[in-house]
Amino acid sequence: MRRALWVLAVPLLLAMLAVPAQASAAQAGGILLTTYFTGVSVQAGQQIVTGVNVTNYMGQPASISVSASAPPGWTAVLTYGGYNVTAVYAPPGGTRSLQLDIYVPPSASPGTYEVNVTARSGPVESNELTFQVQVSPAPRSSRPITVSVPYPSLSGGSGSVLSYMFEVDNNLGTSAIATFSMDAPPGWTVTFLPSSYSTTVISGISMGPYSVNPGLVADVYVPSNARPGIYNLTLTVTSSGYSVSVPLSATVTGTYSYSLSTPGGLLSMDVQAGHTATTSIIVSNTGTEPLTGITLVAVQPSSDWTVGLSPSTIQVLQPGQNATVTLSVRPPPDAIPGIYSLTVSAYSQQASSQNLQFMVTVTKQTYWGIVGVIVIVAAVAALVAVFWRFGRP
Repeated sequence: MRRALWVLAVPLLLAMLAVPAQASAAQAGGILLTTYFTGVSVQAGQQIVTGVNVTNYMGQPASISVSASAPPGWTAVLTYGGYNVTAVYAPPGGTRSLQLDIYVPPSASPGTYEVNVTARSGPVESNELTFQVQVSPAPRSSRPITVSVPYPSLSGGSGSVLSYMFEVDNNLGTSAIATFSMDAPPGWTVTFLPSSYSTTVISGISMGPYSVNPGLVADVYVPSNARPGIYNLTLTVTSSGYSVSVPLSATVTGTYSYSLSTPGGLLSMDVQAGHTATTSIIVSNTGTEPLTGITLVAVQPSSDWTVGLSPSTIQVLQPGQNATVTLSVRPPPDAIPGIYSLTVSAYSQQASSQNLQFMVTVTKQTYWGIVGVIVIVAAVAALVAVFWRFGRP
């Protein structure tokens, strides 16, 4: 019975303790800040999330500015709905609830720190809400360093970059240098970066005492000629004469790609109206897997043109191999001389389509040259006849 009464009395007692503060703020016509807890124990690198209530006792609606201060290197932000909040609007007696995010840096030394929240509206200031954050030492390990890789198995195609994220923890009470190395297949290259947002290539980092160093990146470049399969790699981190090796794996998937070209790179043709001209198109498999069923289609300038592709379908094209397709073009006899555009497209279910655009120059066959030759020949024949007839004694 006494225990039951005590359980009932505790909330009542807490409510009675809160009443004077609320009454004081109400009597003074001020601003009251309240929260759920004011003390917490965490480790360096952790985040604290709690709530802060802002109550308006000024008797009229007001815009109330709020702010949070934290030790150097720390971050304390008041948020609502994912937005950083610097002021709230509250009616008389109204309460606005905000979220306080406190970020403890990984380099924070063990000890007790304070984060303060205040609010004001014009000359009216609120009570100061103080959070005491006790940073406790990270659990010590028998190993000087600890290395963790959240995703040790990645996959990608040949020619791709596989980014392995990893973390190095210094379990010693002194500063240390950690160096990185990677055992990879021949022809593969590896670079280390301090973060995924940096382009600075590093070979190691400097670590503070009992520090956590997340977000490190090992970029592994897969050669373009790498065959599909599973490859083994080993990440090694060395510090204070101690090495940690983490096995990794890379699954290389096959790539499907091809290209269209001409023997001399020429994409123009000359043809007389009513005649046929031909050129060659080279289809090259630039991927690592065989391609099947490549279909070629030509889009002629108009329906009265005759355009052919032989062969129009390539059944199988192995990696690194080429296939030659003959393109024949015949404009109609009455085609107007000029430059026409002709597009050849290739389609495959395994890779994206490819296109070549040819510029076809059509010329007209003229008969004036033949007439001129006939006239010249006739004139020469006439002169010969005259000399032969009148030049004889």
